[in-house]
Amino acid sequence: MKCLCPDCSNTVELQEPSSEEKGGFTPCPECSQKVWLNRENFALRAYKKDWKVFCSHCGEEVGPDYFCQSCHALFPDYWVVQKKKPAQRVSHDKGFSFSFERKAKAVRQETFDFSEDEEAAVSKSGGRKKIVYALLAIVLISVLGAGFVLYQGMAKETAFNESFVKTLYVIKMSQSMVDNKLKKVIEQQTPLDKADISSLNSSIKEVDMVKGLIIDESGSRSSDISMLNNFYQKYVDLYDLARTAAGTEPDLPDKIERIHSEIQKAEGRLKAGMSEGLREEIQAKVLRYPPLKSLS
Repeated sequence: MKCLCPDCSNTVELQEPSSEEKGGFTPCPECSQKVWLNRENFALRAYKKDWKVFCSHCGEEVGPDYFCQSCHALFPDYWVVQKKKPAQRVSHDKGFSFSFERKAKAVRQETFDFSEDEEAAVSKSGGRKKIVYALLAIVLISVLGAGFVLYQGMAKETAFNESFVKTLYVIKMSQSMVDNKLKKVIEQQTPLDKADISSLNSSIKEVDMVKGLIIDESGSRSSDISMLNNFYQKYVDLYDLARTAAGTEPDLPDKIERIHSEIQKAEGRLKAGMSEGLREEIQAKVLRYPPLKSLS
C-alpha cells in the first residue's frame, strides 16, 4: 500500500503485515527504518489527532469523511502508519462503593453492681445512641442518593450533547455527498445510476441511525430538537431532489439554490438558538469534525 513514511516523509509502498489484527513492523524501502503498520476499525477514527490514515481497500489517504474519496468505500477500515507501536488502550469502568465497619475497642472487663435507677439511665443512653446512628445512616443514604441522581442527570446531558453534535456532523457530511451527486446530474444531464442512488441511500440511513441516538427523556431539550429537525428536513429535501432529478430540468439549478438557502437559514437559527452545552460541545469537537466550523 502507498503511504507517507513517518521517518523520512517520502511516499513509499509498504508491505502489509501478515497479522492485520495486531499489526506489525515493516521496513521503509527509502530509509530502511522500521515503521509500525496496523489496521483499525472505522469507529476508532475518533481517537486520531490527525487524518494521516490510509484506506484498507485502496491504500489512499482517508480524510475526515465517512467514505473514501478514492474508491468510495463507506466507513472503511484504515491503516495507521507511525514510528512506534502504540500503547494499548485500556478501558476503565469507574464506579464507587462504600461500606460501614465499626471496630470494637478493647474494654477491660469489670463487675459493677447497678441500682435500678442506674440501669435505667444506661438503657436510655444506649437507646439514644441507636437513634443517632439510625438518623446518621438516613442522612448519609439521602446524600448519596441525591448525588447519584445528580450524576445520572449529568451523564444523560453529556450523552445528549455528544449524539446531537455527531448528528450535525453526519448531516453536513452527507449533504456534501448529495451536492457532488447533483453536480454530476447537471454536468451529464442524466439521472443518477444505481450505484449513486445506493450511496445516497446508505448515507441517509447513517444519518437516521445517528439521529436516533438522541434521547430527551425529560423533554427539556425540545427547542434544540425542534431546530435540529428543521435543519434535517432541509437536508432531506436536497437528498430527494438528487435522487429524483433527471438532469434536463431547466429550473434544476434554481431548485438547488433555493434549498441551499433554506439550509443556511435553518443552520443560522440552530447556531443562534442552541443551548450553551451544545455550543461548548461543538467548540470541543470542531478540530475532529471540521465541517462543524460554520456552527462554532
